[in-house]
Amino acid sequence: MNIIETTTQKDYYGNDITKKKIKDGFFKDSHVISTSQSELAKSEKNDCVNRNVEHLELMVAKSDWGSEDMAAANSAITAGKSYVA
Repeated sequence: MNIIETTTQKDYYGNDITKKKIKDGFFKDSHVISTSQSELAKSEKNDCVNRNVEHLELMVAKSDWGSEDMAAANSAITAGKSYVA
């Protein structure tokens, strides 16, 4: 048996709780958060993509990039625009 499965500490209410249970609870919460984010409404996703496209367009338009290749940024802008269309 792993030490993390048997080592205990007191929770907020003074009860003994194993570190494994704490770890499992943390990963469960992480899963809930990522699931919630993946279930955003289409309009919320579109708003997020639009904000990112606008930011990329502003950055690409700056004149101080020198000879930097903007192909990847331009590709992302095109993909973002087609996603929300």
